[in-house]
Amino acid sequence: HGSRRSCTNTGRIGEEMARALCQMGGNPHRHRHTCLCFLVRASQLVRQLAEERGPFDAVLGFSQGACVAAMLSALQRNFAPPQPFGLSELPCLWHAAVLVCAVLPQTPRLKALFEPPLPLPSVHIVGQADPLAPQGQALADCFDPRGRRVTIFQGGHGFPQQPDVYRQLAAWLLRTLPPVH
Repeated sequence: HGSRRSCTNTGRIGEEMARALCQMGGNPHRHRHTCLCFLVRASQLVRQLAEERGPFDAVLGFSQGACVAAMLSALQRNFAPPQPFGLSELPCLWHAAVLVCAVLPQTPRLKALFEPPLPLPSVHIVGQADPLAPQGQALADCFDPRGRRVTIFQGGHGFPQQPDVYRQLAAWLLRTLPPVH
């Protein structure tokens, strides 16, 4: 019972993030508490990892993980204390985002996190046959076009099988990321 209270005391945005993720996976009420606890714990672990070992060159997220990576990127830009999820000021977690078969959060409040577009350099890899491709394209539009690249590959909701996609991604990362000292 005690952990339930701590998991649900995340504020309105945290609850909306969890609801959005749960809706992507099916029944929005059946696993709501599990999704919310997962989201809170995942964001805490990401923050802890970033503080201990970061900042990182880039974040790579697939599907719902790409949605979470995009939302955490937006939160790192948009929020000063108090933070959702019980997070204090977020450090610079990463310098770029690689989002594969991502989806756009569906609630108006979460969509507002991406206004104005995020200035974070990003690559959006979208499967041509992915039923969620329009959402991946919509999420790409939430990032500043000056640093955004969209790659469409032949395939569905999964990682591309074409080696050229990875060669292009590597070249983009080398051009985009700050030099290592």
